[in-house]
Amino acid sequence: MECGPNYPREPPVIHFVSQINLPGVNQQDGHVDQNAMARTEIIIKMSMLIYDRFMDENKKLPQPPEGSKYAIYK
Repeated sequence: MECGPNYPREPPVIHFVSQINLPGVNQQDGHVDQNAMARTEIIIKMSMLIYDRFMDENKKLPQPPEGSKYAIYK
């Protein structure tokens, strides 16, 4: 998670290093869709709580093999 100089007026850039299958996560590079974080009142702690719950709700989706990473992080 990276917060730019205009945070919290602009949402943080969030990406996963470990591959994960979740809606709103780009399957090529792990970046989270900025539209999912467009509300300015969301703070870092809240965004992590949202994704924790989001991952729990989607835990039955098939996941990449353990330890696999997106190509840009290899």
